[in-house]
Amino acid sequence: MGSKPSTSLPNWTILLSALIPIIWIINLIALFSLQNETRGTFGDMFGAANSIFTGAALVALIISITLQKQEVGVAQKELQTAQKTLSEQQSLTIAQQNYLAEQSVESTFFNMLSLLMDVVNNMDLSSQGEVTTTGKDVFHVLALRVKGRGDKAPKIAKDRLLQRKAEAGKMSSSKNIPDTRISSEEIYEEIYKSFRNDLGHYFRLLYNIIKFLKFSESNKKEMYIDLLRAQLSDDELILIFLNGLSMRGSKMKLLIEEFGLLRHLDTNDDTFLDAEGKFDESAYL
Repeated sequence: MGSKPSTSLPNWTILLSALIPIIWIINLIALFSLQNETRGTFGDMFGAANSIFTGAALVALIISITLQKQEVGVAQKELQTAQKTLSEQQSLTIAQQNYLAEQSVESTFFNMLSLLMDVVNNMDLSSQGEVTTTGKDVFHVLALRVKGRGDKAPKIAKDRLLQRKAEAGKMSSSKNIPDTRISSEEIYEEIYKSFRNDLGHYFRLLYNIIKFLKFSESNKKEMYIDLLRAQLSDDELILIFLNGLSMRGSKMKLLIEEFGLLRHLDTNDDTFLDAEGKFDESAYL
């Protein structure tokens, strides 16, 4: 801040202010010390003092106006300084609010991501009452079942689907037998029914993480989405893909396409041969 402008009187105004009462006192003393017959003449001679006082009043008025003008100038500068300080404080406050908001988004995201990892780690598959698979390996086993491979391929589900196709009269073009081509989506639906608790919890939480980022005001959404993608295994992406095509995954499908959640999905896998064009290209970008 600069120094305040001086509001002191100029030297000539101080001298004039002191001289005027001196002249008035001299005039008064002289007037009373003269004889009566000479007072009139002397009074006329010093009658100009009235003009001096009139001039003094004008000078005083000018001085008052000058001082007021200086004070107004000082007040204006102080107001400008205060406004600048207030503006800087407001900018600092906004920056602090933005920082705290970003910190809140970051903290919430990582807490939700940690919760998702806990859900995955607590997933398990059992055989004859004994846990055989846990954690992310569950996704691998389920992905194999979707593909109809592995020791635990869903034979019962396949048989049920084949029966439905046969009853509908779907016949192979090359052989007079029921069409055995069953889509991965159909098999996934049967698997989902068997593992609804684990898969439902997983997909609901994943959906809410992405939805939270979508509606947040964070400037780091892309970074958070990249971190989320990095947590997803190839087998998870297969199930996310198929879940997005199901009736229950219609809202999730929109977020998958908006944020390119399938960017690292291997679409050359034969699981996706019958799913071409079911997602917008943005889902893979």
